[in-house]
This record gives sequence, C-alpha cells and structure tokens, in this order.
Amino acid sequence: MEEKIIQSVAEHGSNDYKAYLEEQKQKKLVEEEEVKSKQQEEESRLVKEKVDKENALFLKKREKNQKKRMRKRKAVVKKREIQKAEKLQKKKERDQITQKVVRVENKKEEEALKTVEQHNTNDKEQKLTEEQKNSD
Repeated sequence: MEEKIIQSVAEHGSNDYKAYLEEQKQKKLVEEEEVKSKQQEEESRLVKEKVDKENALFLKKREKNQKKRMRKRKAVVKKREIQKAEKLQKKKERDQITQKVVRVENKKEEEALKTVEQHNTNDKEQKLTEEQKNSD
C-alpha cells in the first residue's frame, strides 16, 4: 500500500512526502530488526537459563551420587574392618583355648610324673625298709 502511495506521489510530485515515507519505511525496518534482536536475546537468555538449570541439576545429582558411592564404600570398608576384627578375636579365643588345653595337658603330665616319682620313691622306701627288716 505504501508503495502505491510512493508511486502516486512520485508520479504527481512532492519530494518531501516521498522522503518522509522513505524515512518511515526505514524506521519501521529498524524497529522490526530491534524487535527481532530483542526476541533473539530473550530466547538466548531463556536457553541459557534452561541450560544453567540443567547443569545445576546435573551437578547436584552427580554430587548426590558421589556421596552415595562414598557412603557405600565407607560401609564396605567398615564391614571389612569389622570382619577382620571378628576374625582376629576368634583366632585369639582359639589360641587361648589351645593354650589352656596345653596347660591342662602339661599339668596332667606333671601330675602323672609326680605320681610316678612318688610311687618310685615309695617303692624304694619299701625296699629299703624290707632290706632293713631282712638284715635285722
């Protein structure tokens, strides 16, 4: 429509009006470009915000997963330590029991040796007393 007006003015005269319409057309183009650039800036800002949110969520999730893995690792390490401690405790208990058994067996052997020695000394004393009786 503006072009028709421009053509009609061009044909019929008035360069001032022609310049005015051209200026208006340029202003309109500049405004459209500004609106487009603002829209693009807004879109890029929204995209940037979305990406930042996604990155923040990703980092948060990754940190949460890392903490979870660390808790699991610590639990496994603690479990192993407990198992080692229990194993050592059982070994100590077994060693103590075997030491007690060895001590009891040693005592029994010592008592048996003492009784054998006692019997031997008693036998010797009896022989001596018998020999003395026989010699008298």
